[in-house]
Parts: sequence; C-alpha cells; structure tokens
Amino acid sequence: EEGGEALGEEQRQPVVIVPNESGGVPPVEDVPDSVYEFTQRDLIMCLESNRRELEKTQRLVTQKIREKDLPQHAECTIRVRLSDGALLQARFAAREPVAALYRFVAGAMSDGVPEFELKTPPPVRLLARDSSETFKQLGMVPTGTVNLRWKDDSRLGKEAVVPSIDRAGSSQAQDTLA
Repeated sequence: EEGGEALGEEQRQPVVIVPNESGGVPPVEDVPDSVYEFTQRDLIMCLESNRRELEKTQRLVTQKIREKDLPQHAECTIRVRLSDGALLQARFAAREPVAALYRFVAGAMSDGVPEFELKTPPPVRLLARDSSETFKQLGMVPTGTVNLRWKDDSRLGKEAVVPSIDRAGSSQAQDTLA
C-alpha cells in the first residue's frame, strides 16, 4: 500500500496521559447486585443477537465484500507507553508509515534524551525506525499502543517529554482518568 496523506502538526493533538498517584485504575462506584441478574428480557436479546449473527455467517460472501462491510477509518490514535506508565498520545493518518511515529516521538522528547526504539505489546515486534509499513497494515487502526524502550536502559518517563506537551496533557490526563 502507498503511504497516505500525513496529518499536520495541529491535527496530531499530542497529549501526555499520566497515571494517578496510586498507580492503579480509579475506583469504580459500587453497583447493586440486581444489575448482574439475568432477566427474561436479557435472554430474548441474546437469542435475537445469536439469530442475527447466524444469518450473517450463513450468507456466502467473498472476502472483498466482507472487507467492504467493515468500517473504514482514515485516522488512528496511537499511544506510546513510557517506562513510568505515562502515555504519549497522538493522532495519525491510517496510511502514514511507522517512520512518522518515530519522528513525532523524537520531536516530543527533550534535548539530550537517549536513543529509543518502539516495540509492539506481545507478541513483541520491533518497529523499524525507517519502516514504510502503515498503521493500517500493522492493525493499529483505529487505535494502537506501542512501548518505548530506551537503548541505554534508562528509566526516563514523562520527564523526558517536552514541557509544552506535558502541560497540555496534565489537565486532560486528570479528566481522562477521573
């Protein structure tokens, strides 16, 4: 596939998402046990859903038609997990090459940070810095996450990101995780 139209810097919407101080997921409100009870209405909905799925699978269609029925996304959101758990997030065109992600991450880092590489979550795969593979080819559309690993094994986290992006993300991070 060809490389696609790249998004402009103003369209990337970079943000740093910082985990809360306890390091875990925010607490969830308790809900009554009645929420988890399986009712007659739930059974009817399940049976209807199963019937619709069965009808879909019994139709003989070509792979090209099945792919046409899938939603097509022109953009994707990619999150880069730093060693402290913080996430550097930005938007990319689905057909942009992985090299664009490397350029974005390098531009978001402060001067003097060590070299880094980007890897997919398990099954782990090193993403080549000069790769022409697109996010769509890698299955990262509409969203994807990669892990950043410093080549010198340092443990830099959100402090490695330039302050302008960090400040923009800090207020949004609280909204995202609250």
